[in-house]
Amino acid sequence: MEVIAWCTPDAPRRAARLLGVLHLLWESLGGQLGSVPFMRIQHLRFEAAVRQALSAAAFDREFRRGACATMDEAMAYVLQDANGVPGLTRRESQVAELVAEGLTNRDIAVRLTIA
Repeated sequence: MEVIAWCTPDAPRRAARLLGVLHLLWESLGGQLGSVPFMRIQHLRFEAAVRQALSAAAFDREFRRGACATMDEAMAYVLQDANGVPGLTRRESQVAELVAEGLTNRDIAVRLTIA
């Protein structure tokens, strides 16, 4: 999910909503972004860039739309342009589809044989 958000630097409103969806997913798993330290710095840089590209009100509005969505709405939004995102690899598309099915990171790793 994080990588999908990072693939949208030229669409800051979409990126802000994807960050909200990411927040929703972390909360649903009972975790937080800080539990994945190797991604934290990149996440903070990306979020700062998105915040800089939008007004505070626009960022907050889009973030809330993502964070307050139902899981079905959130996954539909994530996947709506997933195949058209420049730079999204076949593997990233596979991961996005499995996230939409509700699989956990561990389940996805097992299904795709990722260490």
